[in-house]
Amino acid sequence: MRTCTRLLTLAAALLIAAPAYAQLPPPPGPSGPDTFIAVTISPLHLIGGIVEGQFEFAVMPQVSIAGILGGGSVTDGSGDLQTTTTVIEIGGQGRYYVTGHFDSGVHAGVEALFVSASASGSSPDVKVEATGGGISAGGFVGYKHTFAVGLVLEAQLGYAWTTIDASATATDGTNSASAAASSTKTMPLLNLNAGWSF
Repeated sequence: MRTCTRLLTLAAALLIAAPAYAQLPPPPGPSGPDTFIAVTISPLHLIGGIVEGQFEFAVMPQVSIAGILGGGSVTDGSGDLQTTTTVIEIGGQGRYYVTGHFDSGVHAGVEALFVSASASGSSPDVKVEATGGGISAGGFVGYKHTFAVGLVLEAQLGYAWTTIDASATATDGTNSASAAASSTKTMPLLNLNAGWSF
């Protein structure tokens, strides 16, 4: 009789405890990104007098899209010819984070960029006007890291197909000459960016 009572008590205890075990939370999965927006600039462009900014937005933890906007004006006073060149850039990227997620990880993606440039120059004897435009499209691999304070550093390396059309006119006040050229080629793609993530 005691054995039977013990068995019934044990069975009752197990039945009461079973729902508690069934309600345990599942083990935590991999954590997602802490930020969803990154705003960066290109220090390499700043060296050349151009400001290029990038706005990246996380569509999903491992997928993002980015808009690229840049521009600036550079004046060269060396030599007899004084020239001023103005550049405008508009483009975008699509990325997939192969490891990690939006905050930090290795990513692969595609980039398309449109560039427009105009230049004017003059000397005591001649005046020059030039315009040009180009499209670049290619793929890349890169690495991005977001530090705890929000600082973002990233590097990308790839290859891009580029087409450029340009024309120029020169005049000395009496005579003028013009020329046009176009070029299509592939070239390396290098992006180094730094900024902040939110």
